[in-house]
Amino acid sequence: GMFGLLDLSLSSSFIIFISRFYIKKDFVNLNKYFNTGFFFYIIFSLFIVLIGFLFSKPLLSLLNIPEDLYDKSVIIYHIGLLIFFISSSFTIFISVLIALQKMYITSASGIFINTLNAILTISILIMGYGLEGMMWVQLVTISIGTIVNIYYSLISIPELKIGLSHLSKE
Repeated sequence: GMFGLLDLSLSSSFIIFISRFYIKKDFVNLNKYFNTGFFFYIIFSLFIVLIGFLFSKPLLSLLNIPEDLYDKSVIIYHIGLLIFFISSSFTIFISVLIALQKMYITSASGIFINTLNAILTISILIMGYGLEGMMWVQLVTISIGTIVNIYYSLISIPELKIGLSHLSKE
């Protein structure tokens, strides 16, 4: 969540330009803009995750974790990095839906995902899986939400193409 602060209104500019290109039916520039942003988010997220993995031990050592919980904390931390990667890499698909003024999809998806998350979290805790189980639940629900956003974005703009050939240096 804290890395969302580094967004510096990029997601807002994606919403504006995706909307502008879509209204003009300028799918060439829409694809260039979308893909440049999409691959930027992937590279940025991979960079953060790589740093997170490389510095796992030094970062976790700052937290004074008891020795018997250290291995579990590493697993939980790595799951958290994977959750970060998925949620930040594919955030542009939410921008597509907002640009098309289909917030009802993101809202309905959010309600479904958060309800599923609550049900699974309570179930996991009752079964005794603790924090690690909660992280797996979060990973599953974030992944489902991301798939829903990708699906509805691609359905909403059939002309939207994903690929390196659509990148723009501009």
